[in-house]
Amino acid sequence: MQKQIVLLGAGHAHVEVVRRYGLLDAAARRNTAMTMITESTRTGYSGMMPGVIAGHYSRDQAEIDVAALCTRCNVRLVAAPISAIEASANRVRANGETFPFDALSVNTGSQPAPPEGAHGLHLTVKPFGQFLDSLDALVACKRIVVVGGGAASVEVLLALAYRARVAKQNAQFQLLTGASRLLPGYPENVARHAERAFRTFGADFRTGVTVTACTPDGLRLENGEQIACDGSVWATRAGPNAATTHSDLLRSADGFIAVDQMQRSVSHRNVFAVGDCATRVDSPLPKSGLVPVRQGQWLLEQLLDAAHGQTSSEPFTFQKNALALLALGEKRATGVRGARQFSGRWVWYWKDYIDRRFMQKYA
Repeated sequence: MQKQIVLLGAGHAHVEVVRRYGLLDAAARRNTAMTMITESTRTGYSGMMPGVIAGHYSRDQAEIDVAALCTRCNVRLVAAPISAIEASANRVRANGETFPFDALSVNTGSQPAPPEGAHGLHLTVKPFGQFLDSLDALVACKRIVVVGGGAASVEVLLALAYRARVAKQNAQFQLLTGASRLLPGYPENVARHAERAFRTFGADFRTGVTVTACTPDGLRLENGEQIACDGSVWATRAGPNAATTHSDLLRSADGFIAVDQMQRSVSHRNVFAVGDCATRVDSPLPKSGLVPVRQGQWLLEQLLDAAHGQTSSEPFTFQKNALALLALGEKRATGVRGARQFSGRWVWYWKDYIDRRFMQKYA
């Protein structure tokens, strides 16, 4: 009897699972069928999203056509929102249908949320598709605030500022973060390169401040101060999305699916979760797009084993000194790999080469 592997979400790990599944011969597939369930049939590559905002890439260049990929790789695609994960019954509900599975993987990502009471144009950076749908309205704003402080918020603000400069729009940009400095997870030299880029575009940033509410005229800080703006972008610490919460999978304290070193649910051994939607209870991984990009090849083998009741003993390990590159609005970038730090135009072209090579795999 054919075993059923179900993928929830079209995140970076899952598109690689689909691609590699399509490369297998019949024997290597081990009499399995694969189904992907995702609300959107296109998925944006996070590494190129700042470039899309800045205007360096078209949207098509940075989005993977999931429907075409699944067709090429003999994977069934169900384009529908996920209603519930009923792991104890080995089934998923979506669009009024029930999908049984022998092995399940969840790669639905995470989503930051602005405070309640938002008025006007207040966007979250994820899902990328929804953000890009509203990009034209955002760039028409005269006062834009980005709330965050990590890599995504810095890249988005600088990309918006560069786009405004090219279009000769007289817009003001400010970043608000509760951290003591920009990019707290990066070396200070990398943060200084980002600060220099802020000055280049006349953008402002404030550290050590917390946004507590949206108001009709902008944002309110914890100390009661009002920040005027007519558009904001939220790139704050993300939380679980509906696909994660409507399930019987055990969750960690932060609300995400709790997994072990094998990325298996700690409550259901034939369920895996990767990327931002999962939290390892023993050795946490960073909530970074770099992680799921590297999980795809490893994950396919785990799913094939799990579908046939086999247990693998090879945990997923993430390179501690992985290369991290940040776009700085114009065609400049900064980054770090281990103890080495670098910045300049050549870094952007290096990043551009890496990103284009990644996307070519799915064209």
